[in-house]
Amino acid sequence: MNKQIAGLVALAALLVLAAVLLLPRGSNDELMSLTPESETQSTELPLAVEEDPQDGSEVVDGDGSETEVVMGLRVRKDRNCTVRQHMVDLGNGLVTDAYSCDPPDVEKPFAGHSDADLWVLSYSDATAAEELGKRLLYQRKEGAANELMLRAVALQPDNVRPLLYLMSQTGSLRGDAPGARAAVGKAYIISRTASHFDPSVNTDWLLEDLVQYRFESDDIERLDRIVDGNLERMRKVQIDVFGESRIEEAL
Repeated sequence: MNKQIAGLVALAALLVLAAVLLLPRGSNDELMSLTPESETQSTELPLAVEEDPQDGSEVVDGDGSETEVVMGLRVRKDRNCTVRQHMVDLGNGLVTDAYSCDPPDVEKPFAGHSDADLWVLSYSDATAAEELGKRLLYQRKEGAANELMLRAVALQPDNVRPLLYLMSQTGSLRGDAPGARAAVGKAYIISRTASHFDPSVNTDWLLEDLVQYRFESDDIERLDRIVDGNLERMRKVQIDVFGESRIEEAL
């Protein structure tokens, strides 16, 4: 009887050993994952943004910043922008979602003023002249807009941005587009006028454009006379408003 019991015990031991040896590869790793933490070496992981939880609870970013869910995206709470969703046409009959984080909307200067109000303020306020000039460009009143942009720079000569904006709107056509040749001439005139106040405004590349569009020397001289006329009108604005001008006499 004892021999029978001993034989059964030995058989059971062999079966256990065989089961262990026949475990599929990787099972040892699974067994290790069940080992209590106290018996394994712990690895400290940095805090990361979690996937959007179903309950909308807040999580913490890696640098300790709180986050929130906006339109299905998890973003930082301390952001200084507005999350917006856009539909983008991929050009193959498909569209996709895109997201941007736009800076806060800043109220434009003189947003509540009418054009008539700005006409009055433009006498001595460079910002009002620039704002009205932009409005008139939008209304396709290019001649009046040109005068206002020149006035804006005359009133504040250290800021040539109004003229650069004017050039970007009226002198940007190139190639075979209708009016491209005239646009090149306008760009030259505006840039040359701006360079009188800010030497960093480079006009060399425009000279190449003039050659490409077959401006002869007489044509360029005519453009330079228009630049001189701009400077003369700006000089008169300064004398009228400030009693003196720092613009040299147009030659």
